[in-house]
Amino acid sequence: MEESISRWLYGPLVGKFVAAIIGSIILVILSRIFQRSLTRYIKESESRYRARKFVRFVGYLAGAILIASIFSDRLGGLIRRFSIPVG
Repeated sequence: MEESISRWLYGPLVGKFVAAIIGSIILVILSRIFQRSLTRYIKESESRYRARKFVRFVGYLAGAILIASIFSDRLGGLIRRFSIPVG
């Protein structure tokens, strides 16, 4: 029982999930810090809103790229499985 739990915990998929969670947390923290620092330098409220919105979008994009790069080997098999053969 103990051996199967340790084998599961040290498996490659669990490590990838942990890396994705830690990377996502770091991206959220960096995004929030950057959003707060922008509010100090931008005085106009509409520009400040658009800048925060842009930073949030870039954070989401960076998170998607991070997760895609971590699970890239799994995504390749998934894309091949669902692709439509041409020709």
